Amino acid sequence: MRQLVPFFLLLAAMGSACQCGGASTATKLTFRFKNTSKDALYLSDQGSNLGFQLQNKVNGVYSLADEDVPPSCQSCADVCSGTCVSGSEPAPRVVRVDPGTQLERVWSGVFQQTIAASCGALVTGGKTCERTQNATPTETFNLHLCYATTFTGDAPADGGTTFEGDIPAAGQECLNREFEVKDGTVELTPLPGATCTTSAQCKAANDELCFDGSCTRSCPLNAFPRLGQNWQLSIPLQDDNYFTTTTVANQTRWTGTGVVGNVFYSGETMKLDLHTPDNLGTATVYATIPKFGVPFELNETVSVTLVGASDDPNHINLALVIRDAGGVLLLAADTAHNGYQLSASDTAPFTLSSAGKTVGCDFTPGCGKVLYDATDFAGGVPKAELNPGDSTVVTTTDATFTLLNIGNSTSTATQGCNVKHPTPYAILNQRLQKAP
Repeated sequence: MRQLVPFFLLLAAMGSACQCGGASTATKLTFRFKNTSKDALYLSDQGSNLGFQLQNKVNGVYSLADEDVPPSCQSCADVCSGTCVSGSEPAPRVVRVDPGTQLERVWSGVFQQTIAASCGALVTGGKTCERTQNATPTETFNLHLCYATTFTGDAPADGGTTFEGDIPAAGQECLNREFEVKDGTVELTPLPGATCTTSAQCKAANDELCFDGSCTRSCPLNAFPRLGQNWQLSIPLQDDNYFTTTTVANQTRWTGTGVVGNVFYSGETMKLDLHTPDNLGTATVYATIPKFGVPFELNETVSVTLVGASDDPNHINLALVIRDAGGVLLLAADTAHNGYQLSASDTAPFTLSSAGKTVGCDFTPGCGKVLYDATDFAGGVPKAELNPGDSTVVTTTDATFTLLNIGNSTSTATQGCNVKHPTPYAILNQRLQKAP
């Protein structure tokens, strides 16, 4: 008598047959990301994949394909037991890829194929599991990678190493490339921005700017100095019955005319001792100016003006003007933590203004993304437009001057940044060089 196979066993056998496949041996393949931009880029290193996410098609749609052996709750051997416990998700990590460098890893050619789980005799509807499988040489996959120019966390000094942190979803750019295992290597590079001549042609909503003819939300490498301990303008105040003080509209001005007693230079710091003609009042003027100074003569008469906010009791944000007995400008310097404090009459014959064009940007710990602007110095020959950190020599009918743009930047941070628009500068009379 012919023995019949029960229908539910046929279904189980058919389900097992359609789940078979894959190559008999695995073929390795290299994933590579080459940073062809001028910026450090940050990749999300979830699951120690260095940012490279393998995807395969499930029901015609690419989705993440696990490469590691699945946990017991997802493996086809244990998914139906109902006793497994899922492990906790690891803390997110980030890897930095410096400009001109590359990051790569090798994929073993093994992945976890998502299939319908078979619990008991019948294929269970809706429940899936993962089964280890070797990719075939002609099987099509997708390599997915996202990067950003910003991150959260504390980055190490060296690129190519991972650290605990994350990259913001809103600032990510994502890359995709289909490949077959037989290709051997899959290489990705950052997306090129649209061509441009001004930032107005870029996508403001995406925080894009125009640098080197391309729109980008990142900050290309630049040589603009960061304001700080090694690059700053400092003008402290010491007064002993010397200055006359006036306050108008929250601005205090200290003015006085006197005689130069001594002048000392220590590194980039000038100490100018002054006294009134009757020797009853004294003052010491300090000015730390990067790279440059002004020569003074003993016993010459000078007029000195300092300007600062009246609600700044520690006088950490001051401006300084010194003129000789004939009214010729010797020195004008403004710490300008949040805009210029000296007026055009203070800095005459020069007037200053921001050029109104972004020449670079940077990411700073305290103020986030800052945009650098050039500074226009009008009144000398030739007229000067200087990027942050730059200097030049110009002449007027009275003298030869060195102009120095110590900094000009604006923070895009909405909170946590006390000095959002520093524009410090210095104008220095080079008295040893006569005007033509």
